[in-house]
Amino acid sequence: MALLDKLSQVLTTEITTDLIFNRKNETDSKESDYLQQLQQRQSIQKLGKHLAYDQAYLTKLIHAAALSCPSAVNMKTTRIVILFSKAHTEFWHLVQEIQKTQIPEHLFPAIAIKIQKCNAAYGTVLFFEDQTAIENLQKNSPLNSAELPLWSEQSLGMAQYAVWMALAEIGIGANFNYYSPSIDYKVAQYFKINTTWKLKTQLVFGSVEQDAEYVDATKKEAEFLVFK
Repeated sequence: MALLDKLSQVLTTEITTDLIFNRKNETDSKESDYLQQLQQRQSIQKLGKHLAYDQAYLTKLIHAAALSCPSAVNMKTTRIVILFSKAHTEFWHLVQEIQKTQIPEHLFPAIAIKIQKCNAAYGTVLFFEDQTAIENLQKNSPLNSAELPLWSEQSLGMAQYAVWMALAEIGIGANFNYYSPSIDYKVAQYFKINTTWKLKTQLVFGSVEQDAEYVDATKKEAEFLVFK
């Protein structure tokens, strides 16, 4: 009987208002932490090379972040190339040379400054879509043929965001750049990258040399519809 009384007391104390409130606080705290993690991912324009992490660790981090992302029908068409050290510098020199031949002379100085800022960063992540992989999927799944390129882009977008978030989580700044398709052919030639890989975006990352400018979140427009 004494044992039953003690068991009754344990069961009673386990479901008190205080305990429920504490669990709610823990849940709210986790939600708050997650939202803060999302919000700390910002476009950092002034990047440097002062990182405490070695290239092997950063490679594993980027790889793991990209692999964590889902994809429609498990298509796996995202391809990633990471550039460090000399390769990073050579890439941005190549981008500058290409842009110089394509941008009006009076506009080029502003573009050159932006490219030099990219070069000042620690490294670059190039995001590609494998066109051959998409075409093979279209052949094997003709009913979804029209939608597969869109699904592939959605998968790529998730990988981009995941990599950016992973870098932001350890205090590394980053920003995206969009010099494709004008640079695609020469970049593929220079780095001997499969020409069926279509370059989409270039993510530069490095130490945060200057915080991002404050942006009032209330001014960001997003439309939501809720049906009940």
